Amino acid sequence: MKIKRVLPLSLAKITGVIAMSFGLIIGVIMTFMTIVAGGGNDPMQKFMGYIAFIIAPLGYGMIGFLMGLIQSWLFNLAAKRLGGLEIETE
Repeated sequence: MKIKRVLPLSLAKITGVIAMSFGLIIGVIMTFMTIVAGGGNDPMQKFMGYIAFIIAPLGYGMIGFLMGLIQSWLFNLAAKRLGGLEIETE
């Protein structure tokens, strides 16, 4: 079997969700480090910790989505010239 073309939006959605999952993990770690490990007495510090929990997944998700679009475009260019990607299935 050969993969000759990847639909850009399909790959972008998948890479966006995967990157958002990583962003959620990073956001949790950043929130923990900012609020708990930093002492947590400063209200601005707490606010920034909670913002990291929201911004990290969204930022990672958007970048992952855009990278998925670019990767599928590059894959389609290369596959057209090289004949596709061969996969073996059972």
